[in-house]
Amino acid sequence: MKDTGKSRRGMTGIGLLVLPILLLCGCAGKFDWMVGHWGMQESDGTMVLERWEKASSRKYLGWMRVMKAEDSAPTHMEEIILHDESSRWFYDMSAIVPPQEPTRFFLEESTRTRAVFTNRFHEYPDRIEYEIVPGSNGSTMDVTVSGTIDGKPVKNRMRWTRGYGREIWTRLSEPASN
Repeated sequence: MKDTGKSRRGMTGIGLLVLPILLLCGCAGKFDWMVGHWGMQESDGTMVLERWEKASSRKYLGWMRVMKAEDSAPTHMEEIILHDESSRWFYDMSAIVPPQEPTRFFLEESTRTRAVFTNRFHEYPDRIEYEIVPGSNGSTMDVTVSGTIDGKPVKNRMRWTRGYGREIWTRLSEPASN
């Protein structure tokens, strides 16, 4: 059977139609700037670590750990799925330690270096913000978690460094990906 090249041209045509749609909806790599290992160490030695992977153009997987020391068991663990459903992005957070029901946040605002997720029906947090620090060349991110605890507003701002804790993640047993 002779190859006329029509099937290749047809696929290229489809690709040319799909690419502008992906660019217009912002689906192509929308949160690629978050991918990697992030973290910080607080003044009391507590480490906050978060890791993001891109599962597809419409799904990112995240894991968060809070540990008192490098070799200690995490005092808090979360799994996060950031995904697109029918052109709407959701941030689904499941606390593993201590165990809690999953909480869904909605993407309220996003740019190429900032994302804000909210859930006005959840007390704390009701807002999670990620933002690359301007001028940091993508190596520093501010993360702000805010809401209400016992009727009082609480805002926790953390400055994370890209690559912080990478060696610790290699020693931790990884959670199963969804």
